[in-house]
This record gives sequence, C-alpha cells and structure tokens, in this order.
Amino acid sequence: MSISDQIDLELIDLNALPAILAFQSYFSNRDNKFYRISSNDLLPYEYPEEIQDFIRKLYQANIIQPFNWVAWRESEEGQQLMSYPSRIKDASMEAVIKLLVTHLRSDRFIAGHLATVIEEGQISMILERFEELIGKSNLTPA
Repeated sequence: MSISDQIDLELIDLNALPAILAFQSYFSNRDNKFYRISSNDLLPYEYPEEIQDFIRKLYQANIIQPFNWVAWRESEEGQQLMSYPSRIKDASMEAVIKLLVTHLRSDRFIAGHLATVIEEGQISMILERFEELIGKSNLTPA
C-alpha cells in the first residue's frame, strides 16, 4: 500500500467544521498559554486540553489524513508555505490542510514544533484561510 500525495476533500465531515473553526479565537488570543515545558525528556512539551481537543476534532472530521507529508514538506509548495507563512492567505484548501497535517506530524519528531507555529500565529492563519475557503466554496453541512 502506497501513501497518497493528495488529500481527499470528499472525506471531510462538513458538520464538524464549525467546531474546528471555533478554535480560531483560542489560537489568536496571545494571552493563552499554549504549552508548558515538562521534566519528561522524551515529551518535553505538554499541550493544554484545548489543543488536544482541537487535534481530536481534526481527526474526527477526517481533516487529518494519511499522505506523504515528508515529501510535501520538501516540495516547492511546502517549502514556500512553511518558510513564508504570509503565503497561507493565498493557499488552496488542499495546501492549507497539508500544512496543518505537516505541522502536527512534525511535532512528533521535532519537540516543540507545534508550540512554535502556534506562537508564530500560523495555526490561527491556517484557520482563517480555512474559514475563508469554506465560505468561497459554498460547502454546507448535510
């Protein structure tokens, strides 16, 4: 079985999107504490329940899908979005989802990656763009 290079947008549970987009206010509030450093050397970053809930909701909505995120991260599109987050505002739906998945997967291998992109505002920008794209595509829950 080979890993796909694509995200299947048809698999996304549209009914779950409002709950995911509701996290925009959480991620955009700089007063929130997005992580704490623990004494566990293997998992030094601990994320609060809100972030764990956000990740669970992404899985439940089928936004987190298996695809070759390592290859995508190294692609021109991946490099552009990861190196220049301001370009998120022009990204396609598939690219926004790939970027989100890549950030989540990267955190498994690079301790604190997710904390960094949250603090940089990238997750907030991804959710803003996601909401904008949903509005433009006239996607509506069943």
